[in-house]
This record gives sequence, C-alpha cells and structure tokens, in this order.
Amino acid sequence: MKLLVIMQAKTRRVKGQLREMVNSH
Repeated sequence: MKLLVIMQAKTRRVKGQLREMVNSH
C-alpha cells in the first residue's frame, strides 16, 4: 500500500512540474 502512495506522490509531482513548464512558456 505504501508503494501506491509513493506512486501517487510521484505522479502528482510530475504533473506539477509539467504545469509549471507550460505556465513559464
């Protein structure tokens, strides 16, 4: 179960980075 939480956190972080990159451009 912990693995699932870690995966969700990673995906959330990646989505945030992508959103920041799009906003910067």
